[in-house]
Amino acid sequence: MSQIKRRLSAHFILTPQGLLRNGILSFDADGVLREIAASDAVDSQQRVEFFGGLLIPGMVNAHCHLELSYLRGRIARGCGFAGFADTIARARNETAPQQRIEAAAYWNARMEHDGIVAVGDICNGTSTFELKRNSRIHYHNFIEGFGLRTTDFSFLRRIAAESEALGLSASVTPHATYSLQDAAFRAIAAAGNPLSVHFMESRGEQELFEDGAPSRTEPPGRRNDRFRRIRIAGRTHRRLGPERKKYAAGAQHVRHRTNRRHSSTSFREPAHMGIVPSVERFYRKGDASRRVTP
Repeated sequence: MSQIKRRLSAHFILTPQGLLRNGILSFDADGVLREIAASDAVDSQQRVEFFGGLLIPGMVNAHCHLELSYLRGRIARGCGFAGFADTIARARNETAPQQRIEAAAYWNARMEHDGIVAVGDICNGTSTFELKRNSRIHYHNFIEGFGLRTTDFSFLRRIAAESEALGLSASVTPHATYSLQDAAFRAIAAAGNPLSVHFMESRGEQELFEDGAPSRTEPPGRRNDRFRRIRIAGRTHRRLGPERKKYAAGAQHVRHRTNRRHSSTSFREPAHMGIVPSVERFYRKGDASRRVTP
């Protein structure tokens, strides 16, 4: 057994079995949890760091867009599905690359401060790879594919290979059922990699999925414009509704490789289908949920 280097205790410790009162956690030099013990006399134990309150395992941010950190506070509430996409496109053109990296660096540090130890991060490029390479957080990069007119997604595999060359695990994933052709969605999903798929994140997307028409909830004048620009207008857009069962089948196809499925009926919070594999997959050494900073 590895030599114990650090022992922690608190009024309560969250364990897989529930709350443990006055327990002691023992860690080795790599920060891997080696023992959870109960004690009736924690205050008499030597070399035990005691924290008032509750100790919990490191948290996992299962779906993140670190590249888009610069959008914080720049998207108006209630602007709808199309307005959201419009704002992203406009802000991207208005923000210098260095500003984007600075925003990403801030939120990487913020997540670390808040107790996050592992992140499933959606990537459309390589801009954050160096930052994540030097982060204390473990990142898995979901290299995202989208584009209704795109049929060759081999460039995504090259981005994934660059990520892995830097020591960052990566897998290619479809963006959503509405943003790729059906064959492309299925081809990416069939590769057998961990996936993170956006699914039913807003009322506008629900209406697009069910009715095959621009959202009734979009502001007037904006409904058709945005969908036409992203090539969902016309025949492809109209047939989405009648064939929604096929798209639902494509969504179900990815569920067997994921640890949970999120769905929202209130549409107040983002929902993601097929988020990440189990947390144990994140770390090559030890369990991410059992790691602390030595």
